[in-house]
Amino acid sequence: MTTGHNVSFRGRYRLARVILLATALIMLILYATSSRWEPEQQQGQVAPRVLETPIVDSPATMPAKYTDPTGDRVATHPMAPGDEAFQPIDDPRVPTAKALTEHDKEISPSAEGSLYSKIGKLSMLYYNEVSKETFWYEQALAGHRIHNMRFGYKHFVLRHEIVPDIWSKQAFILSVLLQELAKPMGERLEWLFWHDADLVLMNSNIPLEIFLPPPEFSHIHHIVANDLNGLNAGVFFLRVHEWSMWYLSAVMSYTNFHPDRVLRYSEQTAMEWLIQEEKWGMNTTHVPQRWFNAYQNFGIDNTVPPEWEWKHGYYEPGDLLVHLPGTADARPEVMREWLGRVHDQSARYEIPLADTTHVKNITEFWLNDARNEKKNQDTFWRRWHILIRVGSQQDDQVREAVAQAETLADQARLSPEQKEHRVNEVKEKYRLQKIAALRRAEQEKLQEAGLLEEQAPTTDR
Repeated sequence: MTTGHNVSFRGRYRLARVILLATALIMLILYATSSRWEPEQQQGQVAPRVLETPIVDSPATMPAKYTDPTGDRVATHPMAPGDEAFQPIDDPRVPTAKALTEHDKEISPSAEGSLYSKIGKLSMLYYNEVSKETFWYEQALAGHRIHNMRFGYKHFVLRHEIVPDIWSKQAFILSVLLQELAKPMGERLEWLFWHDADLVLMNSNIPLEIFLPPPEFSHIHHIVANDLNGLNAGVFFLRVHEWSMWYLSAVMSYTNFHPDRVLRYSEQTAMEWLIQEEKWGMNTTHVPQRWFNAYQNFGIDNTVPPEWEWKHGYYEPGDLLVHLPGTADARPEVMREWLGRVHDQSARYEIPLADTTHVKNITEFWLNDARNEKKNQDTFWRRWHILIRVGSQQDDQVREAVAQAETLADQARLSPEQKEHRVNEVKEKYRLQKIAALRRAEQEKLQEAGLLEEQAPTTDR
Protein backbone atom coordinates (compact mmCIF):
# COMPACT_ATOMS: atom_id res chain seq x y z
CA MET A 1 0.00 0.00 0.00
CA THR A 2 1.48 3.38 -1.02
CA THR A 3 1.53 6.29 1.37
CA GLY A 4 -0.06 8.51 -1.25
CA HIS A 5 -3.41 6.78 -0.70
CA ASN A 6 -3.17 6.05 3.03
CA VAL A 7 -5.62 8.42 4.71
CA SER A 8 -4.36 7.84 8.25
CA PHE A 9 -0.78 8.43 7.16
CA ARG A 10 -1.71 11.69 5.47
CA GLY A 11 -3.42 12.87 8.65
CA ARG A 12 -0.37 12.15 10.78
CA TYR A 13 1.86 13.84 8.17
CA ARG A 14 -0.24 17.00 8.18
CA LEU A 15 -0.22 17.12 11.98
CA ALA A 16 3.55 16.75 12.06
CA ARG A 17 3.94 19.54 9.50
CA VAL A 18 1.73 21.89 11.53
CA ILE A 19 3.77 21.15 14.65
CA LEU A 20 7.04 21.85 12.81
CA LEU A 21 5.76 25.13 11.37
CA ALA A 22 4.47 26.26 14.76
CA THR A 23 7.80 25.43 16.37
CA ALA A 24 9.68 27.37 13.69
CA LEU A 25 7.39 30.37 14.12
CA ILE A 26 7.88 30.40 17.90
CA MET A 27 11.66 30.19 17.47
CA LEU A 28 11.58 33.06 14.97
CA ILE A 29 9.55 35.27 17.33
CA LEU A 30 11.89 34.53 20.23
CA TYR A 31 14.89 35.34 18.05
CA ALA A 32 13.39 38.58 16.76
CA THR A 33 12.65 39.86 20.26
CA SER A 34 16.20 39.23 21.47
CA SER A 35 18.24 40.46 18.50
CA ARG A 36 18.21 42.86 15.56
CA TRP A 37 18.86 41.70 12.03
CA GLU A 38 20.92 43.91 9.75
CA PRO A 39 21.49 43.20 6.05
CA GLU A 40 24.95 42.17 5.02
CA GLN A 41 26.74 45.02 3.24
CA GLN A 42 29.36 44.83 0.56
CA GLN A 43 32.71 46.25 1.47
CA GLY A 44 32.97 49.95 0.63
CA GLN A 45 29.20 50.48 0.40
CA VAL A 46 26.53 51.69 2.75
CA ALA A 47 23.09 50.30 2.01
CA PRO A 48 20.13 52.69 1.67
CA ARG A 49 18.38 53.11 4.98
CA VAL A 50 15.93 55.19 6.95
CA LEU A 51 17.65 57.47 9.41
CA GLU A 52 15.89 58.83 12.46
CA THR A 53 18.73 61.35 12.58
CA PRO A 54 21.59 61.77 10.09
CA ILE A 55 24.65 59.55 10.19
CA VAL A 56 28.16 60.92 10.27
CA ASP A 57 30.20 57.78 9.74
CA SER A 58 33.79 57.21 10.69
CA PRO A 59 36.19 57.38 7.72
CA ALA A 60 36.33 53.60 7.55
CA THR A 61 32.59 53.27 6.86
CA MET A 62 31.83 56.29 4.67
CA PRO A 63 29.50 55.71 1.69
CA ALA A 64 30.80 54.95 -1.74
CA LYS A 65 29.89 57.92 -3.91
CA TYR A 66 28.66 61.51 -3.73
CA THR A 67 26.51 63.03 -6.42
CA ASP A 68 26.66 66.82 -6.53
CA PRO A 69 23.10 68.08 -7.16
CA THR A 70 24.29 70.82 -9.53
CA GLY A 71 27.11 68.93 -11.18
CA ASP A 72 29.83 71.16 -9.74
CA ARG A 73 33.14 69.53 -8.86
CA VAL A 74 34.06 69.65 -5.19
CA ALA A 75 37.27 71.59 -4.58
CA THR A 76 40.09 70.89 -2.17
CA HIS A 77 39.72 72.30 1.30
CA PRO A 78 42.51 73.54 3.58
CA MET A 79 40.92 72.29 6.77
CA ALA A 80 40.96 68.63 7.78
CA PRO A 81 38.18 67.05 9.84
CA GLY A 82 40.46 66.97 12.86
CA ASP A 83 41.05 70.73 12.98
CA GLU A 84 40.05 72.38 16.23
CA ALA A 85 38.06 75.21 14.62
CA PHE A 86 35.12 72.92 14.01
CA GLN A 87 34.80 69.54 15.66
CA PRO A 88 32.38 66.80 14.55
CA ILE A 89 29.41 65.98 16.72
CA ASP A 90 30.09 63.90 19.81
CA ASP A 91 28.09 60.80 18.92
CA PRO A 92 28.01 60.04 15.18
CA ARG A 93 25.74 57.04 15.51
CA VAL A 94 22.00 56.96 15.09
CA PRO A 95 20.19 56.94 18.44
CA THR A 96 17.84 54.07 19.17
CA ALA A 97 14.08 54.63 19.13
CA LYS A 98 14.12 54.56 22.94
CA ALA A 99 16.77 57.28 23.08
CA LEU A 100 14.86 59.40 20.60
CA THR A 101 11.67 59.04 22.62
CA GLU A 102 13.43 60.15 25.78
CA HIS A 103 14.98 63.05 23.91
CA ASP A 104 11.57 64.16 22.64
CA LYS A 105 10.14 64.11 26.15
CA GLU A 106 13.08 66.16 27.39
CA ILE A 107 13.30 69.00 24.86
CA SER A 108 10.27 68.93 22.60
CA PRO A 109 7.53 71.42 23.53
CA SER A 110 5.12 69.97 20.98
CA ALA A 111 5.77 66.23 20.71
CA GLU A 112 3.23 65.43 23.45
CA GLY A 113 4.77 62.00 23.91
CA SER A 114 4.51 61.04 20.23
CA LEU A 115 7.66 59.83 18.54
CA TYR A 116 7.34 61.11 15.01
CA SER A 117 5.95 64.05 13.06
CA LYS A 118 3.73 63.47 10.02
CA ILE A 119 6.48 65.05 7.90
CA GLY A 120 9.50 63.05 6.79
CA LYS A 121 12.75 64.52 5.48
CA LEU A 122 14.57 63.04 2.48
CA SER A 123 18.02 63.67 1.04
CA MET A 124 20.90 61.83 -0.61
CA LEU A 125 24.63 61.89 -0.03
CA TYR A 126 27.17 59.49 -1.54
CA TYR A 127 30.64 59.75 -3.03
CA ASN A 128 33.63 57.69 -4.23
CA GLU A 129 36.06 58.41 -1.43
CA VAL A 130 36.26 60.21 1.88
CA SER A 131 37.97 63.60 1.77
CA LYS A 132 38.15 66.94 3.57
CA GLU A 133 35.37 68.17 1.28
CA THR A 134 32.95 65.33 2.01
CA PHE A 135 33.41 66.00 5.72
CA TRP A 136 31.55 69.30 5.41
CA TYR A 137 28.64 67.69 3.59
CA GLU A 138 28.41 65.17 6.42
CA GLN A 139 28.56 67.96 8.98
CA ALA A 140 25.73 69.80 7.20
CA LEU A 141 23.65 66.62 7.21
CA ALA A 142 24.39 66.09 10.90
CA GLY A 143 23.19 69.63 11.52
CA HIS A 144 19.62 68.35 11.15
CA ARG A 145 19.90 66.17 14.26
CA ILE A 146 18.56 68.62 16.85
CA HIS A 147 15.82 69.76 14.47
CA ASN A 148 14.78 66.16 13.82
CA MET A 149 14.73 65.27 17.49
CA ARG A 150 12.97 68.44 18.55
CA PHE A 151 10.05 67.99 16.16
CA GLY A 152 10.19 64.22 15.57
CA TYR A 153 11.20 64.13 11.90
CA LYS A 154 12.22 60.86 10.32
CA HIS A 155 15.18 61.44 8.02
CA PHE A 156 15.51 59.20 4.96
CA VAL A 157 18.99 59.43 3.40
CA LEU A 158 20.01 57.65 0.19
CA ARG A 159 23.62 56.46 0.39
CA HIS A 160 24.20 54.99 -3.07
CA GLU A 161 23.13 55.63 -6.64
CA ILE A 162 19.88 54.08 -7.89
CA VAL A 163 19.87 55.34 -11.47
CA PRO A 164 22.46 57.36 -13.44
CA ASP A 165 22.85 61.11 -13.01
CA ILE A 166 20.77 62.82 -10.31
CA TRP A 167 17.53 61.10 -11.32
CA SER A 168 18.16 58.98 -8.24
CA LYS A 169 16.46 61.82 -6.36
CA GLN A 170 13.06 61.18 -7.92
CA ALA A 171 13.53 57.40 -7.78
CA PHE A 172 14.32 57.56 -4.07
CA ILE A 173 11.42 59.90 -3.26
CA LEU A 174 9.07 57.62 -5.19
CA SER A 175 10.30 54.54 -3.31
CA VAL A 176 9.67 56.19 0.08
CA LEU A 177 6.33 57.55 -1.12
CA LEU A 178 5.15 54.09 -2.16
CA GLN A 179 6.23 52.62 1.17
CA GLU A 180 4.16 55.24 2.97
CA LEU A 181 1.12 54.81 0.73
CA ALA A 182 1.19 51.07 1.46
CA LYS A 183 0.66 51.78 5.17
CA PRO A 184 -2.76 52.30 6.80
CA MET A 185 -3.86 55.92 6.61
CA GLY A 186 -3.28 56.63 10.30
CA GLU A 187 0.26 55.23 10.28
CA ARG A 188 1.70 56.89 7.19
CA LEU A 189 3.53 60.19 6.83
CA GLU A 190 1.47 63.00 5.34
CA TRP A 191 4.23 65.07 3.71
CA LEU A 192 7.76 64.52 2.41
CA PHE A 193 10.32 67.32 2.60
CA TRP A 194 13.16 66.93 0.12
CA HIS A 195 16.42 68.82 0.60
CA ASP A 196 19.68 68.63 -1.36
CA ALA A 197 22.93 68.02 0.48
CA ASP A 198 24.38 71.47 -0.29
CA LEU A 199 22.52 73.42 2.37
CA VAL A 200 23.00 74.27 6.02
CA LEU A 201 20.14 74.18 8.50
CA MET A 202 20.43 77.48 10.37
CA ASN A 203 17.50 77.56 12.79
CA SER A 204 16.31 74.38 14.50
CA ASN A 205 13.49 76.34 16.17
CA ILE A 206 11.46 76.49 12.95
CA PRO A 207 9.06 73.54 12.50
CA LEU A 208 8.36 72.44 8.94
CA GLU A 209 4.66 72.29 9.73
CA ILE A 210 4.29 76.08 9.49
CA PHE A 211 4.92 75.91 5.73
CA LEU A 212 2.08 73.48 4.97
CA PRO A 213 -1.10 74.74 3.32
CA PRO A 214 -4.19 75.40 5.44
CA PRO A 215 -7.23 73.07 5.10
CA GLU A 216 -8.88 75.15 2.35
CA PHE A 217 -5.85 74.35 0.15
CA SER A 218 -6.18 70.58 0.53
CA HIS A 219 -5.83 70.26 -3.26
CA ILE A 220 -2.21 71.47 -3.03
CA HIS A 221 0.13 68.48 -3.11
CA HIS A 222 3.39 70.12 -4.19
CA ILE A 223 5.01 73.21 -2.59
CA VAL A 224 8.00 74.70 -4.44
CA ALA A 225 9.94 77.94 -4.88
CA ASN A 226 11.44 79.73 -7.87
CA ASP A 227 14.77 81.47 -8.10
CA LEU A 228 15.64 83.83 -10.95
CA ASN A 229 16.24 80.86 -13.28
CA GLY A 230 12.83 79.33 -12.63
CA LEU A 231 12.06 76.36 -10.44
CA ASN A 232 14.73 75.31 -7.97
CA ALA A 233 14.12 71.67 -7.01
CA GLY A 234 16.78 71.63 -4.30
CA VAL A 235 14.13 71.94 -1.58
CA PHE A 236 10.41 71.22 -1.84
CA PHE A 237 7.41 69.56 -0.18
CA LEU A 238 5.40 66.71 -1.64
CA ARG A 239 2.20 65.36 -0.12
CA VAL A 240 1.94 61.61 0.50
CA HIS A 241 -0.86 61.15 -2.01
CA GLU A 242 -1.65 59.22 -5.17
CA TRP A 243 -1.16 62.46 -7.15
CA SER A 244 2.49 62.56 -6.09
CA MET A 245 3.05 59.02 -7.30
CA TRP A 246 1.80 59.87 -10.80
CA TYR A 247 3.71 63.15 -10.79
CA LEU A 248 7.05 61.54 -9.91
CA SER A 249 6.38 58.84 -12.49
CA ALA A 250 5.80 61.55 -15.10
CA VAL A 251 9.04 63.29 -14.11
CA MET A 252 11.11 60.12 -14.35
CA SER A 253 9.63 59.14 -17.70
CA TYR A 254 9.84 62.66 -19.20
CA THR A 255 12.79 61.97 -21.50
CA ASN A 256 11.10 58.82 -22.81
CA PHE A 257 8.04 60.75 -23.95
CA HIS A 258 9.94 63.92 -24.96
CA PRO A 259 13.28 62.64 -26.32
CA ASP A 260 13.85 65.76 -28.44
CA ARG A 261 13.51 68.27 -25.62
CA VAL A 262 16.71 69.51 -24.04
CA LEU A 263 16.54 69.60 -20.24
CA ARG A 264 18.53 72.63 -19.18
CA TYR A 265 18.84 71.44 -15.57
CA SER A 266 18.12 67.73 -15.97
CA GLU A 267 15.28 66.43 -13.76
CA GLN A 268 14.70 69.92 -12.33
CA THR A 269 13.67 71.18 -15.75
CA ALA A 270 11.40 68.16 -16.24
CA MET A 271 9.65 69.08 -12.99
CA GLU A 272 9.44 72.72 -14.05
CA TRP A 273 7.86 71.98 -17.42
CA LEU A 274 5.37 69.54 -15.96
CA ILE A 275 4.04 71.95 -13.34
CA GLN A 276 3.54 74.54 -16.07
CA GLU A 277 0.90 72.17 -17.46
CA GLU A 278 -2.57 72.57 -15.99
CA LYS A 279 -2.76 68.88 -15.07
CA TRP A 280 0.08 69.25 -12.56
CA GLY A 281 0.12 72.99 -11.99
CA MET A 282 -3.36 73.12 -10.47
CA ASN A 283 -2.06 71.08 -7.52
CA THR A 284 1.21 72.99 -7.12
CA THR A 285 1.90 76.30 -5.46
CA HIS A 286 5.00 78.50 -5.54
CA VAL A 287 5.86 80.09 -2.22
CA PRO A 288 8.40 82.82 -1.39
CA GLN A 289 11.89 81.44 -1.76
CA ARG A 290 13.02 82.56 1.69
CA TRP A 291 10.57 80.24 3.44
CA PHE A 292 12.69 77.11 3.07
CA ASN A 293 15.07 77.63 0.12
CA ALA A 294 16.91 80.86 0.90
CA TYR A 295 20.22 81.61 -0.86
CA GLN A 296 23.25 83.43 0.42
CA ASN A 297 23.29 87.00 -0.87
CA PHE A 298 24.67 87.29 -4.41
CA GLY A 299 23.58 90.91 -4.74
CA ILE A 300 20.77 92.54 -6.70
CA ASP A 301 20.68 93.39 -10.39
CA ASN A 302 19.91 97.12 -10.55
CA THR A 303 19.39 97.02 -14.33
CA VAL A 304 15.90 95.52 -13.89
CA PRO A 305 12.81 97.65 -13.15
CA PRO A 306 12.64 97.87 -9.35
CA GLU A 307 8.90 97.22 -9.35
CA TRP A 308 9.63 93.74 -10.73
CA GLU A 309 11.38 92.86 -7.43
CA TRP A 310 13.65 90.65 -9.49
CA LYS A 311 15.95 89.07 -6.91
CA HIS A 312 16.64 85.78 -5.23
CA GLY A 313 15.11 85.06 -1.83
CA TYR A 314 18.20 85.81 0.22
CA TYR A 315 18.80 84.36 3.65
CA GLU A 316 18.20 86.49 6.73
CA PRO A 317 18.96 85.53 10.35
CA GLY A 318 16.10 83.48 11.76
CA ASP A 319 15.35 81.70 8.48
CA LEU A 320 15.23 77.91 8.44
CA LEU A 321 18.21 77.25 6.19
CA VAL A 322 20.61 78.58 3.59
CA HIS A 323 20.93 76.75 0.26
CA LEU A 324 24.21 77.09 -1.64
CA PRO A 325 23.78 76.34 -5.36
CA GLY A 326 26.07 78.12 -7.79
CA THR A 327 29.05 78.12 -5.43
CA ALA A 328 30.83 75.53 -7.60
CA ASP A 329 34.35 74.61 -6.47
CA ALA A 330 34.10 76.84 -3.39
CA ARG A 331 31.05 75.02 -2.02
CA PRO A 332 32.79 73.04 0.80
CA GLU A 333 34.49 76.24 1.96
CA VAL A 334 31.19 78.13 1.86
CA MET A 335 29.43 75.32 3.74
CA ARG A 336 32.19 75.42 6.33
CA GLU A 337 31.69 79.17 6.80
CA TRP A 338 27.93 78.85 7.32
CA LEU A 339 28.34 75.89 9.68
CA GLY A 340 30.81 77.95 11.65
CA ARG A 341 28.38 80.87 11.88
CA VAL A 342 25.53 78.86 13.35
CA HIS A 343 27.98 77.03 15.62
CA ASP A 344 29.72 80.15 16.96
CA GLN A 345 26.82 82.65 16.85
CA SER A 346 23.80 80.51 17.58
CA ALA A 347 21.98 83.34 19.40
CA ARG A 348 22.03 85.40 16.21
CA TYR A 349 20.73 82.65 13.93
CA GLU A 350 18.71 80.28 16.15
CA ILE A 351 15.88 82.73 16.76
CA PRO A 352 12.71 81.38 18.45
CA LEU A 353 9.76 81.14 16.08
CA ALA A 354 7.73 83.60 18.16
CA ASP A 355 10.41 86.24 17.65
CA THR A 356 10.32 85.97 13.85
CA THR A 357 7.76 87.19 11.30
CA HIS A 358 7.43 83.76 9.68
CA VAL A 359 3.95 82.90 10.94
CA LYS A 360 2.60 86.36 10.02
CA ASN A 361 4.16 86.28 6.53
CA ILE A 362 3.02 82.73 5.84
CA THR A 363 -0.53 83.46 6.97
CA GLU A 364 -0.70 86.52 4.72
CA PHE A 365 0.60 84.50 1.78
CA TRP A 366 -2.14 81.87 2.02
CA LEU A 367 -4.75 84.58 2.40
CA ASN A 368 -3.56 86.57 -0.62
CA ASP A 369 -0.81 85.49 -3.02
CA ALA A 370 -1.67 81.77 -2.92
CA ARG A 371 -5.05 82.58 -4.42
CA ASN A 372 -3.34 84.16 -7.44
CA GLU A 373 -0.94 81.33 -8.28
CA LYS A 374 -1.54 81.34 -12.04
CA LYS A 375 -1.38 85.11 -12.34
CA ASN A 376 1.86 85.24 -10.33
CA GLN A 377 3.48 82.52 -12.41
CA ASP A 378 2.34 84.11 -15.67
CA THR A 379 3.97 87.36 -14.54
CA PHE A 380 7.18 85.61 -13.55
CA TRP A 381 7.59 83.78 -16.85
CA ARG A 382 6.58 86.80 -18.94
CA ARG A 383 9.33 88.83 -17.32
CA TRP A 384 11.79 85.95 -17.49
CA HIS A 385 11.35 85.64 -21.26
CA ILE A 386 11.60 89.42 -21.68
CA LEU A 387 14.90 89.41 -19.77
CA ILE A 388 16.25 86.60 -21.94
CA ARG A 389 15.29 88.36 -25.17
CA VAL A 390 15.43 92.11 -24.52
CA GLY A 391 17.72 92.11 -21.51
CA SER A 392 20.39 90.09 -23.31
CA GLN A 393 20.36 92.52 -26.24
CA GLN A 394 20.77 95.45 -23.88
CA ASP A 395 23.61 93.70 -22.05
CA ASP A 396 25.43 93.19 -25.34
CA GLN A 397 25.07 96.89 -26.11
CA VAL A 398 26.46 98.02 -22.76
CA ARG A 399 29.47 95.71 -23.11
CA GLU A 400 30.27 97.21 -26.50
CA ALA A 401 29.76 100.76 -25.19
CA VAL A 402 32.00 100.15 -22.16
CA ALA A 403 34.75 98.65 -24.32
CA GLN A 404 34.58 101.66 -26.66
CA ALA A 405 34.67 104.10 -23.70
CA GLU A 406 37.74 102.35 -22.29
CA THR A 407 39.49 102.52 -25.65
CA LEU A 408 38.74 106.22 -26.07
CA ALA A 409 39.91 106.92 -22.51
CA ASP A 410 43.21 105.15 -23.21
CA GLN A 411 43.66 107.10 -26.46
CA ALA A 412 43.00 110.34 -24.60
CA ARG A 413 45.50 109.27 -21.92
CA LEU A 414 43.03 109.89 -19.14
CA SER A 415 44.04 109.13 -15.56
CA PRO A 416 42.66 105.90 -13.98
CA GLU A 417 40.19 107.97 -11.98
CA GLN A 418 39.00 109.85 -15.08
CA LYS A 419 38.72 106.60 -17.03
CA GLU A 420 36.65 104.97 -14.29
CA HIS A 421 34.39 108.03 -14.14
CA ARG A 422 33.86 107.93 -17.93
CA VAL A 423 33.04 104.20 -17.87
CA ASN A 424 30.61 104.62 -14.98
CA GLU A 425 28.77 107.34 -16.90
CA VAL A 426 28.34 104.94 -19.82
CA LYS A 427 27.13 102.13 -17.55
CA GLU A 428 24.57 104.39 -15.88
CA LYS A 429 23.28 105.61 -19.24
CA TYR A 430 22.76 102.05 -20.48
CA ARG A 431 21.33 100.90 -17.15
CA LEU A 432 18.50 103.41 -17.47
CA GLN A 433 18.14 102.51 -21.14
CA LYS A 434 17.77 98.81 -20.29
CA ILE A 435 15.15 99.48 -17.61
CA ALA A 436 13.11 101.55 -20.07
CA ALA A 437 13.42 98.84 -22.75
CA LEU A 438 12.25 96.13 -20.36
CA ARG A 439 9.26 98.19 -19.30
CA ARG A 440 8.27 98.85 -22.92
CA ALA A 441 8.60 95.16 -23.75
CA GLU A 442 6.31 94.19 -20.86
CA GLN A 443 3.73 96.78 -21.87
CA GLU A 444 3.72 95.35 -25.38
CA LYS A 445 3.26 91.80 -24.08
CA LEU A 446 0.40 92.87 -21.84
CA GLN A 447 -1.32 94.61 -24.75
CA GLU A 448 -0.88 91.56 -26.98
CA ALA A 449 -2.50 89.40 -24.30
CA GLY A 450 -5.37 91.87 -23.86
CA LEU A 451 -4.36 92.55 -20.27
CA LEU A 452 -3.70 96.25 -20.78
CA GLU A 453 -5.99 98.78 -22.38
CA GLU A 454 -4.29 100.75 -25.10
CA GLN A 455 -4.06 104.37 -24.07
CA ALA A 456 -5.32 107.04 -26.42
CA PRO A 457 -2.56 109.26 -27.81
CA THR A 458 -2.20 112.64 -26.16
CA THR A 459 -1.46 115.95 -27.87
CA ASP A 460 0.77 118.67 -26.56
CA ARG A 461 -0.87 121.93 -25.64
